[in-house]
Amino acid sequence: PKLASVLSDAPPDESKPSWVLLSAESAANSITLLAIDVEMIERRSDKLRLPVTAALVRCEIPEGNDAPTTSTLFSGFVDPSSVDAGWASGDIAAWDYKEQFTGFTHADLLARRDAGEMTPLSQLQRRIKDAMHAGAFLVGHG
Repeated sequence: PKLASVLSDAPPDESKPSWVLLSAESAANSITLLAIDVEMIERRSDKLRLPVTAALVRCEIPEGNDAPTTSTLFSGFVDPSSVDAGWASGDIAAWDYKEQFTGFTHADLLARRDAGEMTPLSQLQRRIKDAMHAGAFLVGHG
């Protein structure tokens, strides 16, 4: 079965400590991959990174020959004010807005916030938590 090889084949590089081998029994009839990508800004004083955009996609991989299904659980702007409201100050000496990665200027982010287009960080965290279950794996990049 398709899941057996996904769950128990050796990883491409067995020296990587992040690999965990599982038995097919541990995932029941399917596994869920939750893929997350986050763009962040950075406070210069201590390198604290705050999310400003995120995407969360679920991929259900069923046992057997059925095709995987995907759905987008979240895609949008994130308001990091609960961690540090100072991000909105626009103080270039204090904050690196990482425009080359996010694609958004400080003014763009403020406009989204002021238009009510930013989701509070706690709501994104709740969506991730609600999507997690015994057969789910959170994946992303380092």
